[in-house]
Amino acid sequence: MSCDSPEKNAMTPAKAVVDVCRVCGNDFASKKGKHNLLQGKDLSVRPDFTEALENLTGPVTAGDGQPMAVCDSCRTQLKRQQQTVRELLASRNLKREGTVADSSKINPQQAEDTKETKVILKTSSGMKTRVLRGPFEKIGEDLVQGRYKNLPRSIMAVPGLAYCVTNEVLKLVDKECKELTSKKFDSILRQKTPSALAEFTWDKVLKEWEKTAPNFLRFLECASTVSAQKAAKGQHKAADDTKKYTMAMAGVTLLRARSREMSAPMYHNSLVMHHGGAKKRCFRRLARLGICVSSRSTLHKLKQMSRSWDSQILEWKRDACKASPASENHAESSTAHTGSAEDPGKDNNRETVAADIGFAQSLLDAGNFAIQTLLSEPGPPQLSTIQGNDAANSMQIINDSMDHTVKSHSVKE
Repeated sequence: MSCDSPEKNAMTPAKAVVDVCRVCGNDFASKKGKHNLLQGKDLSVRPDFTEALENLTGPVTAGDGQPMAVCDSCRTQLKRQQQTVRELLASRNLKREGTVADSSKINPQQAEDTKETKVILKTSSGMKTRVLRGPFEKIGEDLVQGRYKNLPRSIMAVPGLAYCVTNEVLKLVDKECKELTSKKFDSILRQKTPSALAEFTWDKVLKEWEKTAPNFLRFLECASTVSAQKAAKGQHKAADDTKKYTMAMAGVTLLRARSREMSAPMYHNSLVMHHGGAKKRCFRRLARLGICVSSRSTLHKLKQMSRSWDSQILEWKRDACKASPASENHAESSTAHTGSAEDPGKDNNRETVAADIGFAQSLLDAGNFAIQTLLSEPGPPQLSTIQGNDAANSMQIINDSMDHTVKSHSVKE
């Protein structure tokens, strides 16, 4: 038995005495940091990093007398090296497949999942080549194929570019609003004189926006689903007029928030409220919302408008006096009356009284004609009652003046 044991020990392969890393020769910090080169019962080579090690040190076999493990750092470097070699071989294979050959002409093979667009740009510095991928590829295709109408949609599909495009559109709207509210432009909404308020219409406002601020108008149309162009062509229902004016009023309110001078429609609303008997509290609350002006501004505007209400009546009065023969008699009688100081007489006094009465009667006829014409003409509904009252006051003044003339001449007789 003692003789068999040495023979058995001599035939058993010797194990590695030193347990270190096969690449760097350092000791292992722990068992987790030790990675064997062989695996399984058949002791096969590990495929993830051992191939790179065999390229450096030769074949790895069991019982070659060298350490059969590597550390963490060497294993990581071997993996990177092996991955680099594989990528290099794959790129060479792709180039070899891309070469023009008879077989490739008949059955070309292209990877379906690696689609990209190559764009060549010619600039002042030279030719530049760019490869477009993802959503940018659609933009390049639209440019090359001339589908320019599809470019905005393709650009908006790119993440991050939609915000930039929206900012550019908002800059255009801001530029148009600045031009509308400027003093140099003198918009219809700035004109608040009595004659301008009488001629104000919403159609004029929409035409002004269509010509000067088309993007601002399209923004209002998109928000209100009302088309001003379709309404102008007559392709609308009667109920669409209300929507069109509502849209215009919303736009005016936005412009008034930008500039307080854009308030011509607000004066219209204030005149209607004053005619309806609204209280100061209503004016104050609605003025804060930008729907009307204050009660004080409304009264000031009414006072300004009242100065020109009887201008047409006075003009008709002057025309009637020039055309009436009674005025000539009045002029002759006044001359005779001045000359009666030298030769007084009852006949001259009677002629003077008759001439004055005729002149007063002509004024009365002219006043009646002017009042009837004024009341028959169409005008703003909120001003008709006020004009009628003013005309009645003018008529009363003419009657009183005629009565005073008759009484004064009766006393003289």
